[in-house]
Amino acid sequence: MTPPEPYGKLRASPVVCVEVRGARALWREVPEAMQKAVALLANAVDTLLETYRGARLDSHEAPIAASFDDVFDAVDWALALSDALVEVEWPDALVSQEAGAEVFGEGEGEDLLFRGLRVGLGVDMGVVHTRIDAMSGRSLACGPTLEAAGRLAAAAPTGGVRLGAAVVDLIAELAGIQAGTQALSEEHTWWLEQLAADTCEATALPQRLARNASHTPVPKPHDRRSNLPEPGGAFVDRVGEFNALAEALEGARRVAICGPAGAGKSRLAVEFARAWLAHHDARSPGRLEGAAEAWFCDLSEVQSTDEAVFSVARTTGVQIPRSEARAELDARLVAAIGERGPTLLVLDDVDALDDDFIDSVAHWLDGAENLYVLTTRQRQPRADGEVVMVDALGRSAARALLEELLERPTPIPLDARAPHLRDPDNLLEVVDACGRLPLALELIARATPHRSGSAPAGPDDDAPRDELERALARSWQMLDPAQQAALQACTVFAGSFTAEAAVSVIGATVDADAEELFAMLCQFSLLRTGAQPGEAARHVLLAPVRNFVGARADEELVAAARRRHIDYYAEWAKTLRAHLEGGDERAWLDRAGAELANLYRAADNAGADHPRRLVTIVEGLAEVDVRVGPLGGFGERNDAAVAAAREAGEPGLLVRALRTRAKNRMWGGRYEAAEGDCREAHELALELGDERVIAYTMSDLGFVLGMEGKEDESLPLVRQAAEMARDDEGFDVITVLTNAAIVARNRNEMDEATDYLHRALVRARRCENAFSQAAVLFFLGTILRQKQQWDEAIRYIDESRELFESVGDRRGRLVTSHELAACYTATDQIELAERCYAEAMELASAMGDREHTAVFFLGRGRSRFARGDYAAAESDLLEASIAVEEAGHIHLKIAILVCLAATYGALERTGEAKRYFERVDQIFEETDIARERSLFEVMYGYLDAAHARAAMRRGDEAEARRKLRDAYERADATPELPVARHEAQNLLAYLDARVEAGDLPAGASPKRSVLRVCEETRWFAIDDAEPVDISRRGPIRRILRALVDRRLEAPGETMTSDEIVAAGWPDEVLTAQSASQRLYTTISRMRALGLQDVLETFDGEYLISPVYTPVWVERS
Repeated sequence: MTPPEPYGKLRASPVVCVEVRGARALWREVPEAMQKAVALLANAVDTLLETYRGARLDSHEAPIAASFDDVFDAVDWALALSDALVEVEWPDALVSQEAGAEVFGEGEGEDLLFRGLRVGLGVDMGVVHTRIDAMSGRSLACGPTLEAAGRLAAAAPTGGVRLGAAVVDLIAELAGIQAGTQALSEEHTWWLEQLAADTCEATALPQRLARNASHTPVPKPHDRRSNLPEPGGAFVDRVGEFNALAEALEGARRVAICGPAGAGKSRLAVEFARAWLAHHDARSPGRLEGAAEAWFCDLSEVQSTDEAVFSVARTTGVQIPRSEARAELDARLVAAIGERGPTLLVLDDVDALDDDFIDSVAHWLDGAENLYVLTTRQRQPRADGEVVMVDALGRSAARALLEELLERPTPIPLDARAPHLRDPDNLLEVVDACGRLPLALELIARATPHRSGSAPAGPDDDAPRDELERALARSWQMLDPAQQAALQACTVFAGSFTAEAAVSVIGATVDADAEELFAMLCQFSLLRTGAQPGEAARHVLLAPVRNFVGARADEELVAAARRRHIDYYAEWAKTLRAHLEGGDERAWLDRAGAELANLYRAADNAGADHPRRLVTIVEGLAEVDVRVGPLGGFGERNDAAVAAAREAGEPGLLVRALRTRAKNRMWGGRYEAAEGDCREAHELALELGDERVIAYTMSDLGFVLGMEGKEDESLPLVRQAAEMARDDEGFDVITVLTNAAIVARNRNEMDEATDYLHRALVRARRCENAFSQAAVLFFLGTILRQKQQWDEAIRYIDESRELFESVGDRRGRLVTSHELAACYTATDQIELAERCYAEAMELASAMGDREHTAVFFLGRGRSRFARGDYAAAESDLLEASIAVEEAGHIHLKIAILVCLAATYGALERTGEAKRYFERVDQIFEETDIARERSLFEVMYGYLDAAHARAAMRRGDEAEARRKLRDAYERADATPELPVARHEAQNLLAYLDARVEAGDLPAGASPKRSVLRVCEETRWFAIDDAEPVDISRRGPIRRILRALVDRRLEAPGETMTSDEIVAAGWPDEVLTAQSASQRLYTTISRMRALGLQDVLETFDGEYLISPVYTPVWVERS
């Protein structure tokens, strides 16, 4: 692998260049006004770029240039910028100049055409190149496309937009217009005539040509397997470090890049990762599965190893559990990455993390042989694999860099910025003074003009410790007081932030134009700006600048900025929650991920002093936590919110905090702790007397009790809550109804659960919330599956999967794929079932979710076992056993081992079957777990049957009969665990089939009870008992006949509640409530007549117990 070439090729993009007319004269006549005007222009440019999804480019060819994904966005942005400049409040001194004066159209009452800065704009389309100008972190866009756009801008009339031929052709192609083959409107004909390569001028488009035409933007490279910051390019004087890095990583798989602040460590890591990714892509062109990945993770604001692990997981798209056990967090991450292709992690700025994090990284590398890790840090680590040192540039390279920086076009000419640097003799002195560090050189080159009466920076009272700090000190002294205050205000941010947030914080802190101050800080590299095409620009205060300014910050000023930061993000969290409850969750989840560090910072700063804001921020974070998985450090902030609300003595606020924490604990499976929060919240709600809040807290409490298995207490609570919220249209009522449905389903009240879910679905569709619709549809589909209404179940679950996919919820896609697989299996659509299982397993693997991986392999293994495909079942169950060892779920582990043992029994591999059964028996002895004992006893019947078949082959019929009787006794048992009862029916069918095939001795089954039923269903009798007359009980007669027919036609199959109702009352149309009441009453009467042991209920469905053999008898 070699370093990138000096020119790195990027994808084809629309590019817009802007030329400011008369700038040289304005700088000469009104330099101070021009400085303010440049800041206003930059703000207008950046604001519109966010609206039109563009990204700024640094270039030699134009002071202002931008790239776009969409050609329509590029043209729209150019026109919008031209229009917007007329509305800017330009300085009076600028407007007084001829080049900035107001110009109106001809004639009385004509519109204002120009005021302030005037521009020409050019738009071209093609490949954009970049090259590094030998400094850390910055690159220059260049090449023929940008040069052509610059020429178009220079040739455009003032206020006009000139389009290149490639742009014209692309617009015509996307619009579906081909000259000569389609009749065009007069307006479009004129428009196309104007769009010639050399003559196109569009001061206003009469109509956006095919503005809504269907077209596909060019996709970003490495989407979903790389997040490396754009753009890429080459280095000056960094080839040696680059090659050393390649060699070190090849041997160690873990390399630390060390060096002083501002030396370019992060840039070196990013560019190496880009080249590493290209190297692997070139070796496997077109490869999708197992393709290489490269991820950049900024850990500068992370303070603990746990938070670092969660941050890496979010960056790489790995789902990790809500667990405080480090080993489990690391295991999930390793398992997920280990399933991928070659993966490079760039962990940037890890100095704040201790040796514990290094140990975690070592564990990742031990568990995933495809993983490579680069870390950047200032201090050399205790043990972090190989180390590559990055130091200052060479003297000649540093001078070349400074010269190039000084020649770069900027809104403020060199003569106005630093005239003494015009003298070549001063350059080497400046280079040496800056320590030849790229960041220091950049700060010097882009420093602000001297304030009136100020001198160049030199040694001061702060005694800078190194060359970078001297450069920072010089930049600091050149800022006026308002600019210094604005920079201090920006130190309250964590990680990156938007222009809107910065302006809000600066505006509340400094008595000056906040937008102008912010723009100036960006212009002079004190704030770094970056954005991916199509994404809003974000800004960051580099660590050296933050540390320098923080040491000189005014405490009162920073405290005011911190208060505004809290207020801003509390309001942002409230807006976030509203959008997540609306119809645009996907976009806001992405934004929440970018703002997570600032939300955490605001929550930490709010503390007990601002309890309301803290609770509001935590409520917003909770919605993100539920949708995208556990957020590292969220639990601690949740606890802090409860403590702050309690200390504030506000019951209503404490209810909100308790409900939020209870939700987080429930999602983490901590039901006992959640119950305590729910009970306290409900008691407080009762004291407050607000019926809506009472309904919500009652629903929360009922739901968590249901999850703990306390259905007798939970069902009345959720029913009452649902009734209280019947007329409520708020978003929370969806949760109330869903909670009631889940509890009712667990009590086998399927019709009641269905009714709740239909009501919830109506509200979810009304608010157009995809996440809620998906959740409700999923639960509705699972109930219909249990009722064996397969077509509807598949339709609802499939729609749920699509909605989960639309909001980027991989966990939702995972569980819906599994449910669909179960439905397809039950309806013998095996190919579709296998496809869904494969999708679910792929998702679980990518997310590192070993528990769900084990569940899916177990589900498919059971399905194949039931179909008699024992070899395939063995393969799946072995995979499940491996996954469950990593997940550590003991109940799931027992189920897998028992099923695997039964599979070996069916394969007559008795030694292996016995060993697995003994392993399970040992687990029972070492733990208090007894719930799965009934499943164990049933599945052991397959080993008994294997022994019976072996005895038959040996000619020992007596032993075969004895073992077969043992197996039948296990099948005839009535275990309490539903899955065990289901497997008992499967075992019975298996044994009967083996007896019928002659593999096992006939007549060995223990005598069973006989259910004798009159052919006309006028009476029934058990064994030799007296007949029970049911001749006048029409519904009972019809239901009993249907159950007997089902048993004789399909042994082991159940009848759903709907099927029972249809059999009992065939000619009536019943409401759900009426049908439920009749069914309950009739089944109770049948049991009272003597069928209490005959009728069995399984998951809300009914069948005749396998212990009873039904026979029809003639009427007598």
